[in-house]
Amino acid sequence: LDVVYNHTAEGDQHGPTVSLKGLDNALYYRLNPDNLGHYHNWSGCGNALNVEHDRCLEMILASLRYWAVEMHVDGFRFDLAPTVAREGGQFTQQARLFEAVQKDPMLNTLKFIAEPWDLGPDGFRQGQFPVGWHEWNTHFKQAVRQFWQGKPQSRAHWAKRLCGSDDLFEHRGPIASIHYLSSHDGFTLQDLVSYKDKHNQANGENNQDGEAHNSSWNCGEEGVSQNPKINALRERAVRNLLTSLFLANGVPMLSQGDEVGRTQQGNNNAYCQDNEVSWMHWNWSDSQKQRKQFVSGLIQNIKTSKFPKQHQFFDGKPDGRTGAKDLLWMRPDGTELRTQDWNKEKRNVLNYKINVDHDPAHSYWICMNARSEMLELQVPDHIGNGKWQLVWNTAQYEQKSETIVGPTFQCPEYAITVCQWRLNEHE
Repeated sequence: LDVVYNHTAEGDQHGPTVSLKGLDNALYYRLNPDNLGHYHNWSGCGNALNVEHDRCLEMILASLRYWAVEMHVDGFRFDLAPTVAREGGQFTQQARLFEAVQKDPMLNTLKFIAEPWDLGPDGFRQGQFPVGWHEWNTHFKQAVRQFWQGKPQSRAHWAKRLCGSDDLFEHRGPIASIHYLSSHDGFTLQDLVSYKDKHNQANGENNQDGEAHNSSWNCGEEGVSQNPKINALRERAVRNLLTSLFLANGVPMLSQGDEVGRTQQGNNNAYCQDNEVSWMHWNWSDSQKQRKQFVSGLIQNIKTSKFPKQHQFFDGKPDGRTGAKDLLWMRPDGTELRTQDWNKEKRNVLNYKINVDHDPAHSYWICMNARSEMLELQVPDHIGNGKWQLVWNTAQYEQKSETIVGPTFQCPEYAITVCQWRLNEHE
């Protein structure tokens, strides 16, 4: 359940008095000490709740308990979470709310997810929440978008996010990272591949509202297109983004409607549109049904193949028993990618092999090709008597398994291929 405990609808000093202002304004709100008639506006919505006060904190805890115990909600996503973790105005991992939740027997087994930023001082707190909390990973969102836009400098950044962001969640593991392509804020997934610029004129603010830096790509034409080639490219772009989301080591989050191409016609701040712009449509076209089937098949494939979703980070070190690394980045010729190679040619390609639990019999070979041309790869050597089998290819909707017969393999342009190691039947 998405919960907003950082502010209320009463707004600032110009807003109405409908609840907490009338009960005890100074208790429930963070007031400006230099002018007690004004509010700290860390939420951007006019006010901020005073979670440092016992009564305000108890109100929040009582609300959480009600949703958990009476309504059986199994977790919460905290809107602008740093606001409820500020003491003396500063964010702290030792905030009273964190401590209270951890000690509460009704709450401490639930999921807690933070939107890790607000508009207060030093408001961006990605990677700084305590153990037990998960975070929306905005670095993941930006990295995956930029990689598939073909920005070469994004490769190393994307590789780190793909592996779970150990630089951010070192002490909590990859499961602390909530990966997403889009959310209720910003472009939908369909609009991400259909619009270069935001189109928020209908919001009445002269298109000044909403995020201006979206890392979006219209695939050659702004907005709805009748060009079959552009629409086909957009569909492939969506398949690449969705597949990247579910292959990444972490927790995937899919915004409702992205699985069927929901659009807001380029509006990336549609909170104020209670109409066709923001509604979820249920009469799907054949192409929308096809995308939904693709997403369902992708999720099912991840589950049935036991693709690695680790609670620990890859270490990249040879196993003492087999000599295999749990993660091996490779050049197209199959040799190991060296440190100096990351910024050389073919920087918009990721070619790598994963050995789950250092077990060569449970291995995957993946290529992400963000180039506009086919890439020839050397089929990598592997331990054991078996063969590589292609199990996923985003160049097409319909997925068919195919045995890879070396010595080379062609990864299609602008596509992801996933191969799984299959031991021979007699092994």
